[in-house]
Amino acid sequence: MDIVISDRLIANTPALWFRPADGNASRRPLIVLFHRFMASRELDANLGYMLAKAGYSVVCPQAALHGVKDDATRRAASFWPILQHTLDELPVLIAACQQDNLGDISRLGLLGTSMGGFAVLGAMARYPAIQAGAAYMASGYFTDAIPAIHPPSGNMSADCLCGLAPYDVAGKEAILAQRPLFLWHGEQDTIVDVQYTERLREAINSDSLTCIIDPHAGHKITQSSVEEGLLFFRQSLPV
Repeated sequence: MDIVISDRLIANTPALWFRPADGNASRRPLIVLFHRFMASRELDANLGYMLAKAGYSVVCPQAALHGVKDDATRRAASFWPILQHTLDELPVLIAACQQDNLGDISRLGLLGTSMGGFAVLGAMARYPAIQAGAAYMASGYFTDAIPAIHPPSGNMSADCLCGLAPYDVAGKEAILAQRPLFLWHGEQDTIVDVQYTERLREAINSDSLTCIIDPHAGHKITQSSVEEGLLFFRQSLPV
């Protein structure tokens, strides 16, 4: 199966669009792929390519402050504002995908690694239209994670807590349990503690959840973890 990759603007956001080269993208399930912090959509293009090879239409938007001309110092200090911007703008992005016939949004999935995984969990806590999500090396417990992971400085902390409160999974685990969810985490992760994933696993405690904790992995996805994620989407969001 040949794959087409396009660089385009979607709702004024630079994005990569991956799909099989058969002209049927509008009838394929749409997966929004969120990239890592301090990385780029191009660096996570392998995930978009593999999802497209599995038959999905995939859109990977560029996170705020992650353009080549953006200030890297400001970016490094803005993990949580960037995450909030991604979550706030997701409905606009999805609406634009529908308008441009980039995929079937009635079969909508999300996949993200690290910061992208945070976005998956936050979006599933707030937006019921999402049918399935896969979060790698992430936490949806934002209130607890903000002081511990890339903590914001000064008064920004209170703003982040307030802005991200609607997306925090605490108290919303039953909402997440209503849809297929895939979690993967390395037990040796020194950036995002595995305890966040363990906590969510115990709180959901549902057959809708697939949770894999790799005892040997750190803060880096593995080939087998990607293959497990692809299997998850084939089962929960069939092409």
